[in-house]
Amino acid sequence: MSSDVDNEIKTRREYIQSLIGSFGSDEIDRDKLIPELLEEFNKLYVIIETLNSDLSQIKDRYKS
Repeated sequence: MSSDVDNEIKTRREYIQSLIGSFGSDEIDRDKLIPELLEEFNKLYVIIETLNSDLSQIKDRYKS
């Protein structure tokens, strides 16, 4: 699972960097950039929340 999560985070990071690069070279305008970035940040948020939940479950198992 860790490898899948690592790959997903890496993919999201690379795409965000690509979007910012496209904006810097005027390949994408602000009106398109903002929604794309928001979508990517939401995806990262879901990944982080899933990891937090998994860690909490592991922590609870070891406390018992």
